[in-house]
Amino acid sequence: MKWNFKDLSKGFAAQPDASAFEGLHKQSKEWRRAMIETALSVDIRIVVSCVKHHSIKKSIIEDTRVAVTKFAFYHTLMRVALMLRTYRLR
Repeated sequence: MKWNFKDLSKGFAAQPDASAFEGLHKQSKEWRRAMIETALSVDIRIVVSCVKHHSIKKSIIEDTRVAVTKFAFYHTLMRVALMLRTYRLR
């Protein structure tokens, strides 16, 4: 769930019905709450992976964002798999 919904405005602007963004943005508290309340009734696990900025230069961060995101995602998957393997061996 993307918390900062305003970041998606450019993506919506490129769609045929760009006006949908305003309606979704205005109602975001309601549909976010509904998603969370629905998720409470399902047995799910949430995995969070964070990366501290690796540079103070915005251009470097922008140029490497995709690679760093992939690294964090893959690293998290590896750690989860290793953790599961450890628990299954017990």
